[in-house]
Amino acid sequence: MKILSIVPEKQTPLSMIFTFRQMESVERLGVENKIFYFPSKNITPLLLVKTYRRIRREIRNYHPDLIHVHLG
Repeated sequence: MKILSIVPEKQTPLSMIFTFRQMESVERLGVENKIFYFPSKNITPLLLVKTYRRIRREIRNYHPDLIHVHLG
């Protein structure tokens, strides 16, 4: 199984720590996990379009079974 985890860019070493702990737990079970960092500051419409394209490309290339998104 392959998971693509989409998380906001790290702002501090403890940013989204619970998310990274979840990913580590899943990896210990033998699940492959890849992280995609989503911009979280100075978001513009152009940046959103570029990020959308990057996410689509990542999905197409990585072929994840599950996409786990942590935004908000």
